[in-house]
Amino acid sequence: MTKTVAILTATLMVAALLSACSGFQESAAEPISYHGSGDVVEYHSNGKIKRKAEYLNGELVSVVDFYPSGKEKSRENYTMGELQDATYYFASGRVKTRITGK
Repeated sequence: MTKTVAILTATLMVAALLSACSGFQESAAEPISYHGSGDVVEYHSNGKIKRKAEYLNGELVSVVDFYPSGKEKSRENYTMGELQDATYYFASGRVKTRITGK
């Protein structure tokens, strides 16, 4: 019985660790392409906004990603197609990482 509890506890600890670290292995999302000016919005299956990209004359200006809960996941600002600054958030709303201009 004790051996079973120890194995179960170890399995749960590994699962929790993998879950906590998964945010560091996120792959970049597929970029949205738009040739005009305005906002392009994608939605999660629950109806909440997943991503909102702002374009000006076909140039990407900003991208804001959201968790399925509706909380902000990241905010990126671009100039002439190059990332200028960004802020990435944990699901709790705390700042995970900030990247500032060149």
